[in-house]
Amino acid sequence: MVLVHIEVDSNGNIHLLALHDDANRIYTWIYDIATDSWNSGLNSFPGAHGSIQPGRSSFSLDSSNQPHVVLMKGTSSSSADSSISYSFYDNTAQNWVERFNDATPSGNYGVNMELDSNDDI
Repeated sequence: MVLVHIEVDSNGNIHLLALHDDANRIYTWIYDIATDSWNSGLNSFPGAHGSIQPGRSSFSLDSSNQPHVVLMKGTSSSSADSSISYSFYDNTAQNWVERFNDATPSGNYGVNMELDSNDDI
């Protein structure tokens, strides 16, 4: 597993976004301070090292502790098959919601996401 992003929510719980090497999938885990334990992990997205490297992914929590993820996928940072996707985890429905997935021009080397005070990206 390659550690990529850690965020702490308003309750003090730790959220981890990482690549599970054996599964070639991106997982999210939550450490619950009340129970002093990690959840079993949520199989969140298909992925590889190239799509979760620093600069090719961004992870944030909003004021409701919902995770938001932007990923740049493709065989390399300058490949013609690159795409960018934005998803958030709906805590009520208990699933990831993809808001967009779009092709990006080759030569696009990174992504960054910021949430404003209204939780808008």
